[in-house]
Amino acid sequence: MTSLSAENTFHVVRTTVADTIARDDAEDVFVNIAILIDAEGIIEAYKGRTSTPDSPLSLNPVANYLTMAARHKNSASAWDAELKITIPRGGIVRWREETMSFNTRYRAQLYRYHANDDERILSDVRAFAIPVELPLPNRDDPLNPATYSGWDYYWQANATKPGDVTYHFDFMILDDENTKLGYYRWDPYVHVT
Repeated sequence: MTSLSAENTFHVVRTTVADTIARDDAEDVFVNIAILIDAEGIIEAYKGRTSTPDSPLSLNPVANYLTMAARHKNSASAWDAELKITIPRGGIVRWREETMSFNTRYRAQLYRYHANDDERILSDVRAFAIPVELPLPNRDDPLNPATYSGWDYYWQANATKPGDVTYHFDFMILDDENTKLGYYRWDPYVHVT
């Protein structure tokens, strides 16, 4: 198992989550997309099919295994596997993924973005790592959670000009011992105004 620090793996952002939230509210240009992946369902449905990082399996029908959500004002639908979001030019879109087991039995990790976007409607697409202080339940004092210092990450892109982009995200599913179980792909849509 390879172990790399966040500094070696991602572009490291040295801000706190509170700083980011304050900026999000003040600028109102961020569109955060939550991706919920049914890793167990994917593993069962695609058992025995070979995939590699360079040749991930396309989920079909994607709606059986994956759903995304964004704030109502930014999306044409609520939860959807092919979420269509609207973002203003100059805005920033962020993606974060989670499995239905909440990363206990299975984890998913986005590892590659690609799009036929010759006009560069979305630019500078990459993963960012951020240091975080996560709350943990405190059995002795439930109203005062303990904290855990660690790292989190998200993928981010800048919306540079008006237009429509269908893009692909490739992701891997890992078990709770970090063993890679398969590579998969799906293709959402972005509308920049």
